[in-house]
Amino acid sequence: MPPGDELDLSKLRQFIELARVGHYGRASARLGIAQPQLSRTMRRFEQEMGVELLRRHSRGVVTTDFGRNLAEIGEAVLSMVDAIHAPVKDLDARDEDEVVIGLPPRLGPALTDPIFKMTRQRWPDRGVRFVEASTAVLESDTAAGRIQVSLLQNAPDVSDLTVVPLIDERLVFTFAPLWSISLPTRPLRLREVAEYPLILPTAAHGDRRLIMKAESRYGLRLRAILEVDAPMTSRALVNAGVGATITGGPSLQEDLLRGTLVSHPIADPVLQSRFCVATVRSRMTRGVTAELLEIVSECVTSLVQDGHWPHAELLPRS
Repeated sequence: MPPGDELDLSKLRQFIELARVGHYGRASARLGIAQPQLSRTMRRFEQEMGVELLRRHSRGVVTTDFGRNLAEIGEAVLSMVDAIHAPVKDLDARDEDEVVIGLPPRLGPALTDPIFKMTRQRWPDRGVRFVEASTAVLESDTAAGRIQVSLLQNAPDVSDLTVVPLIDERLVFTFAPLWSISLPTRPLRLREVAEYPLILPTAAHGDRRLIMKAESRYGLRLRAILEVDAPMTSRALVNAGVGATITGGPSLQEDLLRGTLVSHPIADPVLQSRFCVATVRSRMTRGVTAELLEIVSECVTSLVQDGHWPHAELLPRS
């Protein structure tokens, strides 16, 4: 990079994520951007830096020696930038007249009402706002301080977030009763699931990230005939027999009890997600945020203990 030019922190963040995972598809999913866009940004970043940062190969990318050093130094730089912004975020937090909670779309229907009631009981004069978005968006907005507390699926190990694991959940193969298909008594192998047409969320969502990781590891390609991010729309399409899906959560339990959907376990591999409550690290011990973390955790715990979240297991709290 020529002397005097400014380092683009947005490009640096994307480069560090790509260097961390070593794969354009996974990095773009975690960042919530399209893969071609990430590829173009990295080419421009290398041109601006004036040096090769990444070497491409058939399974992804690896950093050059310079790229590896830049990633290490860049993480320290971004940590300092976030530390500079943190006091401002904390001042804003003290003046906020609302609490902001982030939820994955398929958990919103079950968690919004109990969380809302508990927050209004605790802070009658504060507004309550929910953000339902993909895992990638929730991660980014929580780290930036735009969301106080989020429920994240397979939360990343990043320095600016503090995460508290709550539950592990197994995803299941789900289809309409009208299919009348004959399934084995044992769990389905993922290779067998690949024989069916599937309706899945886009790559920015936690369920799809998990599925894509398993596809890559086992050399599989599932038949995703349709991508739908809205859980209610996806379940309606599955119920109509358009395709099956791979999902979980409290809303699935309601459909199973009503008989509008049928599910079957998956193994080899087990598709298991970990849900965590998360907040930006600088807010972790702050009064309102700390209490909000407990409220969200308590509501999730109650769903599992009351049997409303199938295939979910509570994790020990430290």
